[in-house]
Parts: sequence; C-alpha cells; structure tokens
Amino acid sequence: MGQATEKLKPRIYVACLAAYNNGWLHGVWIDVEDDADAVRDATNAMLKASPVAGAEEYAIHDHEGFGGVEIAEYAGVDKVVAIASFLREGGTLGPWCWSTSVGTWTRRAHWTRTIVASSKAWPTAIRK
Repeated sequence: MGQATEKLKPRIYVACLAAYNNGWLHGVWIDVEDDADAVRDATNAMLKASPVAGAEEYAIHDHEGFGGVEIAEYAGVDKVVAIASFLREGGTLGPWCWSTSVGTWTRRAHWTRTIVASSKAWPTAIRK
C-alpha cells in the first residue's frame, strides 16, 4: 500500500556540503519529530564528524515519509519540522491538504478537518 494508508514517519538526509564538494559522501538520516532543536543538534553532530575540518554548511539531499510533499534542498529546519508536524496531525489527509503557502494550508487543513469530521459519509477511520 502507498503512504496514504500508512503512518507517516518523516525523515531527511542531511549532507555535509564541504565533504560533498571534496568528493566524499558524508551525511546522516534524521527523523523529523516536533523538536527543531533535535534536528539542528543531529545536523551539527554530523558536521562535526565530517572528514573536512571546520565544515559548516549542509543541504537536504533526500527525504522520505512526507507523503509526497517535496522538501527543498535548502529548506529551513523550522519549516521542515512544521511540515512534518502538520502531516502527522493531518493523518492520511495531511499530504492532500498541504500547500506551500502557510496561509493556504492552514485554512485548507481547517476546512478539510471540519468537512471530514462532520460528514457521516466518510469512514470512521478517516474522520479521526
């Protein structure tokens, strides 16, 4: 089954750009929970362990568990955590509701939750 019926477990692959530019692949997969500081800490630990001394820059080279929502290579940590939180809160409808405009997705998410919660036509599992 696709991600629409699975619980989303967002994570990103953060790569050290200094290593990448010198021909090394150095990075780490980070689970994206609700704590932006935890993502920053994991990123900083990866940079400290870089084969290039003094590495400071990173990029998101891959992501998964975002239900098809694209994460930009240089997306800020706070934005990535906000997207992941929204998708987890929205359940199977989270990715469908998402839009890149924060104002749009907030209104669309509220509208979607209201319609689904009030409609007896939707299966109980979707209304929750």
